[in-house]
Amino acid sequence: MADKPTEVIIINETVWESWQKDIVSFGSLIICIAVGVYLDSSALQWIAGFMFILMLLTRALAQTKRLTIPQARKRLDELEAQP
Repeated sequence: MADKPTEVIIINETVWESWQKDIVSFGSLIICIAVGVYLDSSALQWIAGFMFILMLLTRALAQTKRLTIPQARKRLDELEAQP
């Protein structure tokens, strides 16, 4: 296993691609809650609610860095130069 933290560099992501990820995330949780309501399963509803809160917290705390192409090239050169 690597001792260094993983770094993800996003060079190009459109607004629509970002919205698609958000729609899928929220939609899956809403469907999970709806299935819990349909099956009258309070446990499933609570789990989905807990997952929803965790998803909101992780998105709020995530430190995503958007780089321009020259900035990304510079960062990749720095990573390549490291031993």
